[in-house]
Amino acid sequence: MDTNQYMDMFLDESHEHLQSLNDGLLSLEDNMQDTSVVNEIFRNAHTLKGMSATMGYNKIAELTHEMEDVLDLIRKDQLDLNEDIIDTLFKCVDSLGQMIDSVGKAQLHLEAGSGTGSRTGGSSTGSRRCTGGRRHLHRAFRCRQGCHQAGAGTGPAGHPCAHHAR
Repeated sequence: MDTNQYMDMFLDESHEHLQSLNDGLLSLEDNMQDTSVVNEIFRNAHTLKGMSATMGYNKIAELTHEMEDVLDLIRKDQLDLNEDIIDTLFKCVDSLGQMIDSVGKAQLHLEAGSGTGSRTGGSSTGSRRCTGGRRHLHRAFRCRQGCHQAGAGTGPAGHPCAHHAR
């Protein structure tokens, strides 16, 4: 599928979803008990993930998928929302903004005939992800292997589970 014809729409809608993510996090910061805001943030991340995957921007899709996983744990009451989680989600939204801006800049270079496009959702030097990438999200929100359950042990860098000490 030739996605170039959808690029402007992708960039515009991505920026709208980023703004909604940011607004939702600001609202959540004021009232961490508001589950409707968590659901709205989840929906925006989910839509951004789907759009990015469809366009072939895998790094953007991967990061939004990680955010979805965390938000889903919060929605299921398997993870308590706190300021550290909100701060990390803000960092992820900032990183998503940088990746989407990189896509837009690459598109401008293509239109000017001065380069080739990248479908990784970041610069050619690698992925621009929230600080520490998956490891940071993983530590901040605990892994999907049941670490959120009490008594799971202690791992490196303060991570609460022993299976990460390997």
